[in-house]
Amino acid sequence: MDRSWMSALRTSKEYEDGVEEFIEFTKKNAYDKSGKWIWHSERGTVPLVDEEEVVGGFNDRMHDMIHDVGLGFSTQSHINDSLQSDAEIALYPGCSTYTRLTAVLKLFNLKATNGWTDKSFTELLQLLGDMLLADNVLPNSVYEAKKILSQMGMGYEKIHVCPNDYILYKEEYADLNKCPKCRSSRYKVKKHKDSSDDGDANETTKGQPLKVLWYLPIIPRFKGLFANATEAKKMTWHVDEKISDGKYLRHPADSLQWKKIDEMYPEFGSEPRNLRLGLCTDGINPYNTHYHQLKHGRKTVYLGHRRFLDRFHPYRRLKKVFNGTPEHGLAPKPLTGEEVYRKVERIDVVFGKTKDGINVRLDLAEMGIRERLHPQLREGGKRVYLELAAHTFSKAEKTSLCRCLHNVKVPQSYSSNMKKLVLMDDLNKVIDTEKLDELEKEGYVILCQLEMYFPPAFFDIMVHLIVHLVREVRLCGPVYLIWMYPFERFMKVLKGYSKNPYRREASIVERYVAEEAIDFCKGYLSGVEAQA
Repeated sequence: MDRSWMSALRTSKEYEDGVEEFIEFTKKNAYDKSGKWIWHSERGTVPLVDEEEVVGGFNDRMHDMIHDVGLGFSTQSHINDSLQSDAEIALYPGCSTYTRLTAVLKLFNLKATNGWTDKSFTELLQLLGDMLLADNVLPNSVYEAKKILSQMGMGYEKIHVCPNDYILYKEEYADLNKCPKCRSSRYKVKKHKDSSDDGDANETTKGQPLKVLWYLPIIPRFKGLFANATEAKKMTWHVDEKISDGKYLRHPADSLQWKKIDEMYPEFGSEPRNLRLGLCTDGINPYNTHYHQLKHGRKTVYLGHRRFLDRFHPYRRLKKVFNGTPEHGLAPKPLTGEEVYRKVERIDVVFGKTKDGINVRLDLAEMGIRERLHPQLREGGKRVYLELAAHTFSKAEKTSLCRCLHNVKVPQSYSSNMKKLVLMDDLNKVIDTEKLDELEKEGYVILCQLEMYFPPAFFDIMVHLIVHLVREVRLCGPVYLIWMYPFERFMKVLKGYSKNPYRREASIVERYVAEEAIDFCKGYLSGVEAQA
C-alpha cells in the first residue's frame, strides 16, 4: 500500500484520497479471525511487509524503518533522504549483501551484544575498511558510525531553567531574561570593556544559559515501543498471557489501584495497549507517621514502631529496652491520596548521614534511653569513651558479613552485585495475597527488635518504610516493579556515558539517544534480536 499521502498536506486531494484508500484497506485487511487489530507490530496472520521484499540482499524491513522514522521521529526531510541513501548504497561496488546502513547496524549489534569499547570498535572499523575494496563506504570510526544512526534518534529538547528550579523558560516565560520568582538571571553575565574612546565603560552581554534541562519527549518513544514487535508483545502481556486467578499478585494489573483505574475509566481500561505510567520518587515520606528531630545528630528519625503491633503483644509492655515507657498508642490511620498530596505539595528536602558517633550517643543521653551507651568522660575529663554497641563489629565479624553479602543472590534489579547465598529455587516473584497479613506483622516485630539495639539515628525514612511495604503491595502489586532501586542502578549506567567533565549532561544525552536509535533499528533487521 502506498503511504506517501501521510506526508502530504491535510487539505490536499492527495491526502483525502489516501485516507479513503486506507479506510478501504483497513476494512479488508486490518483484523485477524479473532477480530484483533494486528497492524501495530503485534504478530498476526497478516505479514507487516511483503516476505519477498529484499533490501540490500536482506529480508529486512529497511523501508518500513525509514518510513517509521519519518513519521514518528524526524521532521526534517533531508534526514530521511540521507537515511534512504545509506539504506540503498552498496557497501562497496558490486556488493549485493550489505548496504552502508545495514552494515553499520549489524556491526553495532555485535558491539552492544559483546560489550566492545568505543576504542576497540573504531579499530575494528578501520581494519575492516582496509580489508574491503578501496571504494567501500564503511565508516572508519565510532563517531562516523553514530552520525549515521543518530539520524534515527528520537531526539531531545534543550529547555532553559531557572538556576533555583522555579520555572522553565518556555511558553509564557520563553522570552524572559530573569526568573519572575527569584529574579535570578537566565544567562551567565559577561562584562567587557566598551570600545568607546574613553575605554573605561563596561558593557554587559548575555552568555550561555545558567541551567539547561535536556528533555527527551516521551510520545516518540512510546511509538518506538509499538513499532518493535518484541516490545509491542510485552506491552499487552498483562492481557494476553498473564494468569488471573484472584489469589496471586503477578503484575501491577492484579493490584487494587490498577483495578480502580479500570473502574473509573472503563473505556481506557478496555484497551490493552493503553499505557499507565508510575511516578517514581525517592526521599519523600507520604505517610502519617510520628517523627523525632535529633538535637545533636540533626536528623529526622521515625521511632515508636510498637504502635503497629497487636494490642496485647508482649513488646508493648517492655520499658528499658525501648524508650523507658510502655506503649499504649495505636497505629495511625492510612492517608488517602488527596491527604498525601496536601502533605507533599510543598516539600523541603534535607540530606544527611547515619553513623554511630559522639552525636548519636549524645542523642541517646538527651532522650534518656540506653544509659550504658551514653558518652563517658575519662582521664579527668580529657577523653570521651563510647561503650561498644551490639551492632559494633570486630574485624573478623566484618569479614564474615562481607563474605555473606558477597554470596547473596536476589531477584533481578533488587540490588547490585550480591550472589549465591539464596538458591534461585527459593525466590518467588508471585505473591500469595493470603500471606500478606502475616508478612506485615512480621515486619512490625523486626522493626521493634531493631529498636532494642540500634540508636535512633538508624531509623530514617527508608528503614521505617518497612511498615508500609505490604500495604503498598496490596495497592500497587509486586514491589520490585514499582520501587526506585532499578532506576537508581540505571543512573550508574547513564553516568558511565559521561566522558566530558565540562559537558556531562550533553555527553550523557547524546550517547543515550545514539544507543536508543541503535536499539530501535535492530528491531527491523532479520536475524537480530532487539535488546531488552
